[in-house]
Amino acid sequence: MTGNLPGNILALAAGALPYIAAFFAFGVVVFVHEAGHFLAAKIMGVRVLKFSLGWGGKLAGFKKGDTEYMISWFPLGGYVKMAGDEPAEEVNNELRRKDTFEKYEFLGQPWWSKIFITFAGSFINLVLGVVIFFFVFVTGVQYGTSPSVVGSVEKGSIAEKAGFMKGDKIVLVDGKPAELTHKLYDEIGEKKIFTATIERAGKQKDLKVEFFHDKPFGLAMFMPAVIEVSVGTPAYKAGIKNGDLILKANSKKITQFADIYDVVGSCGGKDIVFLVDRAGKQQFRTVTPIKDNIISKRFMIGISAKPLMFYKKAYGVKESFLMAIDKPVSLTLLQVKALWLMAKGKQSVRDSVGGPIMMFQMAGDAAEKGLTQLLFLTALLSTIVGALNLILPIPVLDGGLILIYIAEGIIRKPVPLKTQMALMYAGWAVVLVMIIGVFSLDIFNMILRTMNR
Repeated sequence: MTGNLPGNILALAAGALPYIAAFFAFGVVVFVHEAGHFLAAKIMGVRVLKFSLGWGGKLAGFKKGDTEYMISWFPLGGYVKMAGDEPAEEVNNELRRKDTFEKYEFLGQPWWSKIFITFAGSFINLVLGVVIFFFVFVTGVQYGTSPSVVGSVEKGSIAEKAGFMKGDKIVLVDGKPAELTHKLYDEIGEKKIFTATIERAGKQKDLKVEFFHDKPFGLAMFMPAVIEVSVGTPAYKAGIKNGDLILKANSKKITQFADIYDVVGSCGGKDIVFLVDRAGKQQFRTVTPIKDNIISKRFMIGISAKPLMFYKKAYGVKESFLMAIDKPVSLTLLQVKALWLMAKGKQSVRDSVGGPIMMFQMAGDAAEKGLTQLLFLTALLSTIVGALNLILPIPVLDGGLILIYIAEGIIRKPVPLKTQMALMYAGWAVVLVMIIGVFSLDIFNMILRTMNR
């Protein structure tokens, strides 16, 4: 019995890794957000009473100066409690209006100071995203690659005209090695004309490639139909797992990953029945595709080809910085577009929104792929939290509060108490509905996943 103890400990540690990773990612994002509010309040001379990671009753903590630092029971979000941050106070179990505020109280600050304190939390989240992205890019990003073997050639494409055929192995581009896909695309780059040396039936042959603006390249590399699945997607809900080998899709024999892409692209949103090989055992899985109106405009099921091999690419300092700036900007614009399409009813809320449970699963999945992936996900989460807090005009979120303080600056006096209270109650109602909604979606997706195992 004791001989198995080290193995049992290692197995337990491995099983706990996803949860540790998830708490790390969430903890960093929440801590940085609340620290932004905290530091901004201190700069403006506002007294901070509580700094909490999580909500609800205190789990652990200590007090230093005016501030009680604590970890609370409910690990969703966190808060900073400042002196005088509510327009009413409780006296003898009654909520009474508070007419005057001191300078050390939040509502005793001028309107621009309140905007600064409110904005700081989300701003620091965006900054954290940039910093982590920069670190990841400059130290090296791991990408998947494969041998440069042609899997399919699109009819009427540039590749077909140049003479490429399925099964060709590309070995050189303009005399330089291109035997792996990442080397192939690096060598092609922005070239309009190049010579590809291929190997076909044991013999080498040169093919001249010339690009035209009105035609696609039309060349897809061969990748086995062994897949990876994204958390929360239709394939994930249907019980398809990382490492599954797809044998058939709607009775069509699958010989490479590109075949799956073709079936999904032409499905019209109808269910696709996959025959899957998992560890030598075959089983059927029915997947309902969803339409991605945000980026690709195509139907998708949330799978990708499992890379045959990996390579690491590090970027220069300047390029890493520009990429790190671009990432949060592009993510924020995508969130704005997604929210707009959901508001118009052109993008499914159920298929586009995930809650904390899904984020925990994503963090665990990222942790299993290595520290770089976990850091990348942490940067994504930080960016999303910062952007959504500013984008959504809900009074209890940063963006909604900033609008109230802007209005205060325009009318040059505080927004009436009744209006503030009504907005706050409405805001909390909306947030509560959102929390219940995303948790319900997460639980529903977990049930689907469990039923389809």
